[in-house]
Amino acid sequence: WTPKLSTDDSIAWTVDWYKKYASGENIESFMRQQIDAFKNL
Repeated sequence: WTPKLSTDDSIAWTVDWYKKYASGENIESFMRQQIDAFKNL
């Protein structure tokens, strides 16, 4: 197994998720965008 994201990118993606969640934005849409981006790595 090898990671697809660096440690810095993993932290950034997580922080972005929490910021969206805390702001009350559509988290489902954001999660789908992150999943799609991850699948294309």
